[in-house]
Amino acid sequence: MRELLLVTSLVFGIIQGSRANASDFFIDSLRTQIQVTNSPIEKSNHFNSLGIAYGYKNEPEKSLQCFIASAKILESIGDTTLLHHRYLNIGLAYGIHGGYEEGLDYMYRSIPLCNAMKDTITLGLIYQNIGSTYEYIGELDSAKRYINKAYEINIHFHDTLSMASAMNTLGLIAENQEQPDSMLYYLQKGLEYARTYDQSKFDERAKMRMAITLESLYHNIGKYYARNGPADSAIFYLERVLNFNSDYTSMDAKMTAHKHLGDVYMKRKSFEQACYHFNQELNMKDSLFDERREESIYEMQVKYETEKVNMENKELKLTASLAEAKKKLADKQYDFALMVTWSVVLVLFLALLIIFFLFKQNKTIRQLNMRLNTTNEELTSAKQKVELKALLNQINPHFIFNSLNSIQQFIVKNDVGSSTEYFGSFGRLIRHSLDHSEREFVPIQEEIEVIQDYSTLENLRFKQPFELIINPGNVDVYSIKIPPMFIQPLVENSINHGFAQEKPNKRIEISFQEFDESIQCSVKDNGIGYYTSQKKSEGRNSGLNISSNRLRSIWKNSGKMQAINIKELTDGDGNATGTIVSIYLPKSF
Repeated sequence: MRELLLVTSLVFGIIQGSRANASDFFIDSLRTQIQVTNSPIEKSNHFNSLGIAYGYKNEPEKSLQCFIASAKILESIGDTTLLHHRYLNIGLAYGIHGGYEEGLDYMYRSIPLCNAMKDTITLGLIYQNIGSTYEYIGELDSAKRYINKAYEINIHFHDTLSMASAMNTLGLIAENQEQPDSMLYYLQKGLEYARTYDQSKFDERAKMRMAITLESLYHNIGKYYARNGPADSAIFYLERVLNFNSDYTSMDAKMTAHKHLGDVYMKRKSFEQACYHFNQELNMKDSLFDERREESIYEMQVKYETEKVNMENKELKLTASLAEAKKKLADKQYDFALMVTWSVVLVLFLALLIIFFLFKQNKTIRQLNMRLNTTNEELTSAKQKVELKALLNQINPHFIFNSLNSIQQFIVKNDVGSSTEYFGSFGRLIRHSLDHSEREFVPIQEEIEVIQDYSTLENLRFKQPFELIINPGNVDVYSIKIPPMFIQPLVENSINHGFAQEKPNKRIEISFQEFDESIQCSVKDNGIGYYTSQKKSEGRNSGLNISSNRLRSIWKNSGKMQAINIKELTDGDGNATGTIVSIYLPKSF
């Protein structure tokens, strides 16, 4: 994981050039700024800096959470200018935390964003980190492929620092693939790049990366010579690791350098020097163990205090939830009582509305009768309109009283839910009826809407509701108009007579077809059949009678006579399987 740590130093790097920035004061300052700022961009930047600070304090979980919060803010506002940097930070933090698959996923997500921003330098860094991750988890072919991609970008920009880092990683890959010659070639090439790097031209963060890269190269070359000889070369490079003077020196690197030096001196039978380096290795192991043990104890204490606070918060939330639940229960009881009260009020209001509606219709009829005293031509035209209006007035009371009867049944049963649903559909029907009572013709679509609301109301009365299918065919239902409430009685007839007996899978299908001068409308059901229903109703069929009278009045002007076509459907054995009723209406009136 050494090379991955090397590259992640960009993330857990120095903020404004000083480690002191990771202090508790700096962290508290960032938290305060997150709370007070109203700018999403600033808040995202503060979370990102806080993640870096937590990385310095060796708190990877908090660091990861801050990076994720920073990215989510940018995602929420659709700002992708810095999102690839945030995804890279999340991927690196996952790698430090051991979540290599999650880390790779985020780094892959940053690649298309990086390409969109044409940020080629960051793209090279992403490829470097993906390759280092694959090297650490042992997928060496993938590691080599991405490191070579990063190296090509680094060559283009003459980034000797990143080129040295890439060569170091390729050396480790060659070591794992048991290719010692290639390993030494890559490491020496990396050392050559590192030595040509002019540190005076770069900031503290870049100097830190170079220090870690250079130490890693000395260590890996020394390790190679310790295994393959000559011993003098191994001692030279491993001593460089021990004498490396930098604030970023790795204790792990010095500890393994002592181990390799001990092995080299043992091979040369310089036992005193070998013993010295082995003792140094043990001392550093003990020191590192004590340090990590103290960190573990501290983390456990922090975790305990955090869990304690969380438990207290959970208790407070539970108490608040119980109080809220009691309040909601009381509110529901009040709402139920209020709903019942308003239901009664609504029934009374509907009754008054119906009375007003009937009064208004009667007034309209009187006005039409008065106009019949005009000229003979006007008399003939007005007479036909009154006939149609009178037939329409037979439909509305018929349906209204049926609907009120159903409403009364639900209220008696105290079925508030069904009553409310019934009121909604009934209200729309009343609105259509009031509107249609003043209009001679309405678009077919409005008639369809009336039928749909009517069917919804009727279905509430059935244990096994019927299915309503409407097929407009080649008819423009939004522009072609017909007299209002013309098709509804045919649907009502199918429901009241065709479905007089309960049966499963009941279905009514309404279809339209346009011809040169007329519109055909067919209402088909799978009920008990026309003749059976006629026997049961003893020939009483007000819906069909109303529609037949209206149809005769409509076609009177054209001199043609059109009747309702009724056909009983049967199966192969002659048993009734339903009824289809067809009518023809003029395309223009």
